[in-house]
Amino acid sequence: MEWSLEGERLLLDALELKFGRELAGLLLTMGDAMHDAGRSASFNATGTLEGSQQWWKHSGAFAQAKASAVRILDVLAPTEESPPPIKAPHVLPIEGEGESFANGYLDQIANAGIADHPTDENMRMLHKRLGSLADRAQNWRKV
Repeated sequence: MEWSLEGERLLLDALELKFGRELAGLLLTMGDAMHDAGRSASFNATGTLEGSQQWWKHSGAFAQAKASAVRILDVLAPTEESPPPIKAPHVLPIEGEGESFANGYLDQIANAGIADHPTDENMRMLHKRLGSLADRAQNWRKV
């Protein structure tokens, strides 16, 4: 399929329906930055077009893509001056909650490829979409 502005619009619409406008924009920004940083780093390391197109297979390029996403998140993170979210007085933030959610996703994705595993359909779809990256999810307890 040839990529076009219309294709990008359809993708943005789908992401907005699932995640809302701002998170969709954030995900696309991080994805574009990761794609460009990973391709550049992998091309510089391998000197090949094929290497640049499969940057997630090169550890150095993957690290650069990750750094670009982390930088965007760091810059766009709320500041101390940002108004706090409204919450009930008895509800406190849970330390490590984000990592716990990520571990849950990684565990489900790692197990989604196992026949008869009670994984929901969304995780099976994510496992399929991740391709060879899904195999890395098996290591989530070691990282």
